[in-house]
Amino acid sequence: MRFFFDNNLSIRIAKAIAELEDREKNTVVHIREKYDQAMADVEWISRLGSEGGWIVLSCDRNIMRNPHERKAWEESGLTIFFIKENFKNLPFWDQSWQLIKRWPSIKEQAAKNPKSAQFVLSLTGTKIEKIS
Repeated sequence: MRFFFDNNLSIRIAKAIAELEDREKNTVVHIREKYDQAMADVEWISRLGSEGGWIVLSCDRNIMRNPHERKAWEESGLTIFFIKENFKNLPFWDQSWQLIKRWPSIKEQAAKNPKSAQFVLSLTGTKIEKIS
């Protein structure tokens, strides 16, 4: 599997998970490792979608609220995990362990829903809610 971290998540956390995933042969990259960090959401969504097979993690639920971004998303066929907005307010180490703690569940859901699924990841409990 290939995982893509949006700009609103730490590149350090993405790199740490990439190291942990290396033995599983899964790919984890941060947007800054693949594209210019100033690239518009519509553009990176379209590019990832054309490559296929990416699973995106983001705190930016506006992707689904902005009509142009939503259209690009729907056409991309990408699966996304939205992490609740309060995640961004946590200290770095709390963000790290919260995401690593949920990583096996993220992978499990991604494997079951490889295309066009949307999830919300809450920081209370371990439930991952499928929204489409």
